Amino acid sequence: DSEENILQSYKGGSYDFIDSISADMSDSLKASGDCFVLPYVGTYYLYLNCTKITDWRVRAAMTLCVDRDNIVSNVTKGGQVPATGLVAAGIMDSTGADFSTGVSDLGALYNTLQALYPDADLETYSGRCELAQDLYNAAVEDGAWDPNTTIVYNFNTSETHKAIAEACGHDWEDVLGISITLQNQEWATYTNGLGEGTFGVARLGWIADYNDPVTYLELFTSGNSYNYGKYSDPTFDEKITSAKTLLAGTDRDALLYEAEETLFGEGGFPVCPIYYYTQLYCMKGWTNVGFTPFGYFFFT
Repeated sequence: DSEENILQSYKGGSYDFIDSISADMSDSLKASGDCFVLPYVGTYYLYLNCTKITDWRVRAAMTLCVDRDNIVSNVTKGGQVPATGLVAAGIMDSTGADFSTGVSDLGALYNTLQALYPDADLETYSGRCELAQDLYNAAVEDGAWDPNTTIVYNFNTSETHKAIAEACGHDWEDVLGISITLQNQEWATYTNGLGEGTFGVARLGWIADYNDPVTYLELFTSGNSYNYGKYSDPTFDEKITSAKTLLAGTDRDALLYEAEETLFGEGGFPVCPIYYYTQLYCMKGWTNVGFTPFGYFFFT
């Protein structure tokens, strides 16, 4: 059923609880007191297919010029937080610090680029767009990217996924001049396309299986079944492999922080994180309902 049909069934009394709410209805539902927002340890992100978008500078440019503040404020409107890395907010390191901000306020998404380009202003959207244009133009001038390329962006059927795709496509066209073709697919067709690597860009989200950065980072190790964008970096792989042999502690933390920054350095950017999830729900007539930030409701 569509989100709109589910909501109408809830309003009509067929359901007492729903947790699938369209973005365009969330504001009015929150204002009326019908919709509630909870923290949720997950990241909404885009795969950037390394076999289709072969130059890392193009992938970095696309990642930099996505206006995440616009997406969470004007598209999803569910209290989501703009992502500053792949590992979701709420995942902790061994000291109890939130991994998403454990290295710096900039986050892993921008830290390595800031070191590579110290004069870049990565704290502002305009500054990120400026570096994005520099990286993109350098790739074009080097002959590593054809600016006439049209990138296929696949997403599974959802009004919210479509709206996010349109917002990203607008940013890429406006800032970089990249043309995007949007392809809306049913789930079975969509997942087959992920496995076959037929996309240029494809959306997905990952909810933490457990409280450890590895649950996100290992997705992009060489040969991982969820590494749909075919990213491969022996340095990154070694850091994840080594971290898995260590007990919790600062040495392990350091390896995992370094691994995420490698993911967003030269040769990287196989993924474009968009936002950290929240959980929206509507409920009436229920009491003693519990929720964990890992996405589970409990009804007693």
